[in-house]
Amino acid sequence: QVPGSNSTIYPTSFASARTNWVKFANTLKLRILLHYSQKDPAFLTSQMNALVSSGQFFASNADNFQMSFINAAGSRNPFDQFETGRPGYLVAGDRIVGIMGSKNDPRRPFYFSAFPAAPLYRGAVVGAPSNATLFSKLHTYLRGSLTGTVYTGDAPVRMLTFAEYNFIRAEASSRFGVAGSAQAFFSAGITASLEAAGVAPADQATYLAANGTLTGTPVQQLQQIMEEKYVANYGILMEPWSDWRRTGFPTLTLPSNAVITFIPRSLYYPQSEVDTNPNIAGGKQKVDLNVRVFWDTRP
Repeated sequence: QVPGSNSTIYPTSFASARTNWVKFANTLKLRILLHYSQKDPAFLTSQMNALVSSGQFFASNADNFQMSFINAAGSRNPFDQFETGRPGYLVAGDRIVGIMGSKNDPRRPFYFSAFPAAPLYRGAVVGAPSNATLFSKLHTYLRGSLTGTVYTGDAPVRMLTFAEYNFIRAEASSRFGVAGSAQAFFSAGITASLEAAGVAPADQATYLAANGTLTGTPVQQLQQIMEEKYVANYGILMEPWSDWRRTGFPTLTLPSNAVITFIPRSLYYPQSEVDTNPNIAGGKQKVDLNVRVFWDTRP
């Protein structure tokens, strides 16, 4: 189906935005192919090399696949609507806060609300019961600009970005020999994320000088790529989980009082699917959340 001119993704006629949609489709293919990194790396390499030799891809943040919202009742983005209607349900996680804090990351003032005294940014341990008032909340990057205590709610919901494209290419080049410079794509991914967050050019340069070069063993370089991708994909809900299932990065530790004693590898099927979809073997629900999808073969 041809997208209409009222699209909130690329809001022009399809004829004018056709190239944007082609870039999105090809970039999405790269993301999906990367899911095969553990299952079939040879397939990944051959398919990616064929695609990158002929396809058009995201070339700047202007190509980001993201849904636009406006500051009007019923039209604000879902992060802002949820947090406005259920304050305190969404807080910063300790893993991303810790990674960013260790690098003095200049995106923090855009990602998280700050406390008046150090530590300015505080994250909750995922899976551990806690008091939401003790932790930083979602901020302008996800909710729009702030006046007093009210957010505009017009921040876009990002689904696939130029930053992620570059990190996909960096990993594919570093691990699987797909065409291109892993270093060039790595630094381009960081730059794209810093720019999208609104970080000043001088602060971008400082951060890149300290964190923008791949170093160490192949595994250490993979960790660098995945941690920067994880930070850049703040607000993209599923792909960081898929990346962890593929690579094990960023490293995650279960809290001592976790109710579930493993990190989930998949989600339960909706009951409507169990009841009506003949492709679910025996019409049975998964035994638990440790059941893996077909491409998740990492130990």
